[in-house]
Amino acid sequence: MMNSHLLRRTSRIWGLQPVYKDSTGKWATSPNSTLIETLSALTSHPVQNDQDLLHLIEKRKASFYEKGIEPVKAVWQSENAFLELYLSEKEKNQSAEFLITDENEQVISKGHFQTADRFQLPKNLPLGYLNLKIRFQNRELSTLIVSAPAKLPELKNLDRSWGPFLPLYAVRSEKDWGIGSLQELKTVGKELHHFGAKWVGVLPMLAGNFDPKDCDPSPYSALSRLFWNEIYLDVDKLVAKSQSQAALNLIQSPEFQKELSRLRSTDYVDYHAVYQQKKKILQILSQEFFSSQESSQKDYLEFKKLYPDLEGYTKFRSSELEGQNFHSYVQFQMHQSLKELSEREPFGLYMDYPVGVNDSGYDFHQYKDIFFKEVSVGAPPEPVFQLGQDWGFPSYHPHRLRETGYSYVRKTLETHLRYSKILRLDHVMGLHRVYVVPKGRSGKDGVYLRYKPEEFFAIACLEAHRANADLIGENLGTVPDAVNETLVKRNFKGMTVGEFIMDQSPTQITETTPKETLACVNTHDMPLFSAFLTGEDLDQVADLGILDKSFKEGLKTDRLKAIDQWLKTTGKTPDQLIEVMVESLARSNARYLIVNIEDLWSEKRPQNIPGTYREVPNWRRKFSLAQEEWKAHPPTLKILNILKNLRPSVLP
Repeated sequence: MMNSHLLRRTSRIWGLQPVYKDSTGKWATSPNSTLIETLSALTSHPVQNDQDLLHLIEKRKASFYEKGIEPVKAVWQSENAFLELYLSEKEKNQSAEFLITDENEQVISKGHFQTADRFQLPKNLPLGYLNLKIRFQNRELSTLIVSAPAKLPELKNLDRSWGPFLPLYAVRSEKDWGIGSLQELKTVGKELHHFGAKWVGVLPMLAGNFDPKDCDPSPYSALSRLFWNEIYLDVDKLVAKSQSQAALNLIQSPEFQKELSRLRSTDYVDYHAVYQQKKKILQILSQEFFSSQESSQKDYLEFKKLYPDLEGYTKFRSSELEGQNFHSYVQFQMHQSLKELSEREPFGLYMDYPVGVNDSGYDFHQYKDIFFKEVSVGAPPEPVFQLGQDWGFPSYHPHRLRETGYSYVRKTLETHLRYSKILRLDHVMGLHRVYVVPKGRSGKDGVYLRYKPEEFFAIACLEAHRANADLIGENLGTVPDAVNETLVKRNFKGMTVGEFIMDQSPTQITETTPKETLACVNTHDMPLFSAFLTGEDLDQVADLGILDKSFKEGLKTDRLKAIDQWLKTTGKTPDQLIEVMVESLARSNARYLIVNIEDLWSEKRPQNIPGTYREVPNWRRKFSLAQEEWKAHPPTLKILNILKNLRPSVLP
C-alpha cells in the first residue's frame, strides 16, 4: 500500500496542494487516487509505488541543480531581488560574470561576482522583459527577468467612473442582424456617455466556431485568446466603406432581407444562422479585398505585424487559401473596429480576460506543450455546487509554461490591453492556483495545482503599465487571503457585489465599500436583481439539481429577511430597491461601478446559469427592450440620471 504521507509530500514538491480549505472554512483532502493520477500526468512518470514517489522527489531536486537557476524571476521596481542559484560545490567557489540585456539585446548591466547560493540583482532595473546570463568556467545559466512596476498605474481620469455591462450579443436595435454588433456597442456607449458613462463593459469577444448548427456560444469557451469573433462586426458599415455592389445587391435581395427580419425578431440569438448571413457578405468583401491592392496597404501590413500568429490561426481555421484569406480579412476588420472604438470614441472599453480556452481551439493546438491536457479546470464542492464543477478546459502545465517565459500569456494580455482601458481577469485566484479534475472523474475528485503568482502578477502589471490600463481581479467566492493581499499590494482592483452584502444597510454599503474596487449589483453568473429579491433563482437552481434542496430554504430565508429589512428602512417598494442599491454603490468611494442594464428594467431571466449547458439557453437571450427604447422607459431613465448626478463623466 502506498504511503499517504509520502504521496502528499511528493505532490507538494511538484506543485500540487493535497489539502485545502473549502467554502465553509473546513479542511478538505483530495483523494489519493486523484493525487496519483494527476502527479503521474504532471511528471510524465507513472506512479505505482513508494519507489516511484522517491524517484520523483530526487528527479525534482536534480532538475534545479541541472539548470542551476529558475527559468523566470519577477522583480518589482525599487524592491530588492535575489536569485537562488543551485550550484555544485566547485561552482560556489568560483568567480562568475553576469550580463543583463533588454528586449533589444542592449546591455543594461554587467560585472563579476563571487558566487554563492544567491545572486543579488541590481536595483532599479528598467521595466521590461530582461535576459540575465551568468557565466562560469564550464557552463552558462540564463533566466528571464520580468521587471515590473511595483504597482499598477493610477488612472486619474477614470476615478469614480461608471459604465454599463453589456452582453453584446443581447443588444437589440432597429437595424441589428439578429445579434448585437460593434455598431450597437458604439451607439450605446455614446448614448450612455451623456449619463456619465466613461466605459462599456463587455463579455469576452473572442474567436468562436459558429459553422456547426450545434455550436457552443459560451464566450468563456473560446477557440483563442489571441483572435476575435467576427460575428460582432458591423457588416453594414464594411459594405458602405468598401462600396461593394455585389455585397449590397445580396443584402437588398428579398430573400436576404426576409431572413434578416426573422433573425431580428427572435428572442434568442441563433448564432449559426446569424453567422451564415454575415459570412455570405464578409466572404464577398474578403474576395474583393484580396483581389485589389488593399491587402498591400499600410494598415493591413501593420496589423499583420501586431498579430504574428495570424498565418497559423488562418491555416488552423481553413485548409483552403480562400478560407485563410477570409479569416485574415475578418481579423483585420475586427482590429480596425476595436482600434477605432478605443481611440476615437468618448468612452473606453472594459474587456474580460477569460481563465481558459477550449481544447479544440487554435491556442491549445498551437501551444499544446504549455497546457496540461490530462485535467480540466473547475471548482471544488460547495453548497450550491455540491458535486464540484468541471469547466471543461485544460489548465496550464506550470513547469512547461515557465520554461517558455510565459510567452503565450504575454501575447494574450497584450492583445486584450491593446484596446481596453480596464481589463477584468476572470478567476484571479487562478494566478495562484487552479482546481483541476482528472479527465473522466467527478468535479468533487479534484486537486489544486499551484503556479508562481509573483510571475503572473508581474507580467500582468507590466503589460497594463505599457498599455496605460487598469486591471480588475475577479476575487469572488472562496479566495485565500494571500490572493487579496497581493491585489492590494500591487494596486489591482478587487470586486464588491451588492447582492453579497445586503445584510448591510444601504448607508453601510456606501460607507464601507472599499475604494480600490469595482462595485456591481451582480455579475453575469448571478441572478438579476429582480429575481434575487424574490429568491426564485434559488428555486431554479435547486430544480436543476445544482443547489442541494436542503440548503435552499435556509439560504432563501436569510436573503428574504435582509431584503425585508431594506424595505422597512427605505420605505421603498421591491421594484424601487434597484434604485437604492445603485445609488448606495454610486455614492461609495469605489473607484469603478458597473451596472447591468437589464436590472434597470427589472428583467428576471438570467443570461447564464453556471453548471448548465443544454438545460437552459445560456448566452443567447436578447434584451426585452431595444436600445431605442431604453430612454423612454421611466425607471431606467431615473437610474441613469442618478448615475449622471453621482458619477459624472469628465471626458469631452
